[in-house]
Amino acid sequence: MKRDWELVRELLLDIEGLEKGHHFFPHRIDEHSSDSVSYHLHLLEQAGLVECADHRPLSGELVRIGKALTLTGHDLLDLIRDENLWIVKKAFLIEHLGGITMDALKSTMALYPSDSGGSFSVSRHAQNDALFN
Repeated sequence: MKRDWELVRELLLDIEGLEKGHHFFPHRIDEHSSDSVSYHLHLLEQAGLVECADHRPLSGELVRIGKALTLTGHDLLDLIRDENLWIVKKAFLIEHLGGITMDALKSTMALYPSDSGGSFSVSRHAQNDALFN
């Protein structure tokens, strides 16, 4: 199964939006099957972005459910929350790197669209406070 960054973003948004005491149960989302959603939830847990737990519903089949975002999950979501910035960052990474990876996405924190036509500018400070000239 291939990783789908749109689904990753959707899951992060959904899990962040959970009310206290509620959990995310894998289910069909748009064109994504519940198996695909479960797989992506597993990827998010592997990456340390989401806290998950086992749940056994009345049907008896064990399922992993999303409980909450981790600090790292919140950090990543902050990078991709805004729909317009997400579109620009995705296009930039695909054009210049051929795809999206976690490390590449994190590096876009130093980039932001300028006010003129969506071109990129480099901020003075990156995530690690290193100065860019």
